Parts: sequence; structure tokens; C-alpha cells
Amino acid sequence: MSLFVGRVPFSKVVGLLDKTVRFEVKEMKVMLYPQVNTAGSGPSNVVFYLSAELKKHVQIFRYPSFHSSLQRASFGDYTAQLVNVWGAGLRHDFDIAHFMMLPELKDGSFPLALFTKVANLPLILNVHGIIHLEQSLLGTPFQRVLLKKVLTLALCKNASRIVVNSSWMFRKINEWYGVQPEKVVVIPNGINLQMFQSSPEKVTMEGDPCVLFVGSFIYPKGVDTLIKAIAIAKRDLPDIKLHVVGNSKYLLPSLRSLIAKEGVENNISFHGWVSQSELPRYYKSADFCVFPSRLESFGIVVLEAMASGTPIIASDIDTFRERLTEGSTALFFQNNKPGDLSRAILKLASDSNLRTQLSKNALEAIQMYNWSNIVLKYLEIYQNVSH
Repeated sequence: MSLFVGRVPFSKVVGLLDKTVRFEVKEMKVMLYPQVNTAGSGPSNVVFYLSAELKKHVQIFRYPSFHSSLQRASFGDYTAQLVNVWGAGLRHDFDIAHFMMLPELKDGSFPLALFTKVANLPLILNVHGIIHLEQSLLGTPFQRVLLKKVLTLALCKNASRIVVNSSWMFRKINEWYGVQPEKVVVIPNGINLQMFQSSPEKVTMEGDPCVLFVGSFIYPKGVDTLIKAIAIAKRDLPDIKLHVVGNSKYLLPSLRSLIAKEGVENNISFHGWVSQSELPRYYKSADFCVFPSRLESFGIVVLEAMASGTPIIASDIDTFRERLTEGSTALFFQNNKPGDLSRAILKLASDSNLRTQLSKNALEAIQMYNWSNIVLKYLEIYQNVSH
């Protein structure tokens, strides 16, 4: 599997970067925003593990998040914290500012970026995802336009380097914002291999086969396609059981209507939100995972399943193609086609040798996504922009 960071295969980058790089960046002072104290999901997961790895190589100064989903703060608290961080920035002689842009108006990246401009400080900007800018779930149309066309554009223009996690994101950020391609670097998200590979414990999950979906229930995740596919597969696999792990905040009522319509109430079990520490047990307990997304910026669940050695069926979309290889680390099905997905389910359920081979290959391929490897490319960026 070929993994690219910018235009250089990531496997070669890991081989080229050595202790010399680590020594040269050791004395750097990096202003890192936001501070995340526990591993969650999505962007917060990336920030938590990346900052932990960066601390091994550079001096990290972390600052609390103003992001409303991570820290509930009044406008007064938000303003006071902003002033405090600005003051800290003036007191410290930072070499680099590294901001993780998060998809809400209360994200402090934009006002803090003004400080970097005034201080003439190189800004590294991670853009974790831009799908949310196209979704009606995020505020009013005015707010979405403000985020998409004004705040995000201003941040991208001001950044010395922009880090995105997939080639799809690379194309979109250039298409939507007209950012200079040479400013954008593709670095995939990493995975905590130890957490997903060290625990042999399982949870009790029924089903023959036992199928797992992990993710939110928003439309781009394609859960409705999966439900329809389960209904079709049930004709040949009456004991099939789909176990759904994720936040049921958004579309659960409509999904329950679909489940009743398809007659698969007894074939689907909802487990709700599961903590990161508990999640590996669910992967270990499943016969295989299905990720039917219509659209993904990255899809960290794919890395989690690979790290757990759980065979994967995934929709044939660009971002999954970057992580997975057909017939080697996953089976693909045509996006948004329940019939094609049901055929993939039947194939994997009936072939234990194929499941074993997919698992073995995934466990080998996932090694390059260890955070200790991913951080090397960030250190290379630090080195380049600080000169």
C-alpha cells in the first residue's frame, strides 16, 4: 500500500527522517492550540495523541480550547481566555504556532491567528475536515458561509503550512479556497496501536455473523444503506446481527423507522456512545466491520478496525481507497448500493480464510500509522518553516 505525504511516499519519509531532525527541533517552542486532555473522537482524538508525541521532541505550550463542544464557556470566559492566551504569546518567544482548526464559530483559531500575524510567527494549520461546512447540521446558512468563505479562508491565507489528512482534502481545500498547493501538506491521522492491540477482552455481542458499525448517524455515514443491506443479507443469513456504536443524536428516529420498514428489528442492536478505552473491545468482538460512508474527510474508524485486526467492508470512496487495498486489507462495495453491500457481507461471512487474510494484512499495513511515525512529518514541517 502506497501512502503519500505531500508528494513523498510516507514509508520513505519515515526512513529518511532520523535523530538529526529530532535534535535540531528539540529546543523549539511551539504554541499549540487547542489543549485536549482526554482522547475523544474525530479532531480531539488527533490533537490529544499528536500533542503527546510532539512533547517528546519539542517544547509544547498548550492552551485551553474555546471550542464549545470541548469546553462549555460563556462569552465572558471565552474573551478572558483569549486575552490570557494572547498575553502568554507575548511573554514567550515562540518559534511556531500550531493550530488545529475545529468546525465551530467559537473556535479560537481565527482571533489567535491575528496574534501570529502581528508577532510574525509561522502558523501551521491543521484542517481536520470540511464536510461539516456543507451540512445543514451546523447552524444557519449565514454561519456556514461565514465559516466557509470568511474565517477558514482567512486562516488558510495566513498559514505558512496547511496540514490535511487525505488527498481528497488536498483537492477540496484547493478547490474551495484557492490555497497555493505548495502550502498544503497531506499527513494522515495516526492511531494508538498499543490501545487497540493490547487488550484481548471482548464484549458479549450476538450474531452469526456479528457485524459492527462505528460512527455517527449523520447522512454521509451511510447507515441507511447498511440497514437495507442487512435486510437483504438476512434472507441467507437469518442470524445476522448488526451492532451499531455511536452517538444517536441526529438521525436515530428516522433510522428506527427504516429498521421497522425493512423488518430487521431483531437483527440490529444499538450500543450508543462508547469511550475510547472501551472501543477496542467492540472491534475485537466482531466478525467484521462495515463502513458504508458516502463521504469522508478521512475515516479514523478504518484505522481502528485495522489496528484491531477486524476484517473490513468499506464503500468505494476516495478516502477509503487511500487507506485500504481491495482484496488485501478490505472488501469494497459500490457506494450507496445496498445490494452490492449485501453481496460483500455474504462473501465475507462465508469465507473464514478470507477474513483471516484481511486481518493479517491489515495488521501489517497499520504499522506505518503509529503516531511515533506520523509525528516525524510534523517535525519536518517545523524545521522547514522555522528557517
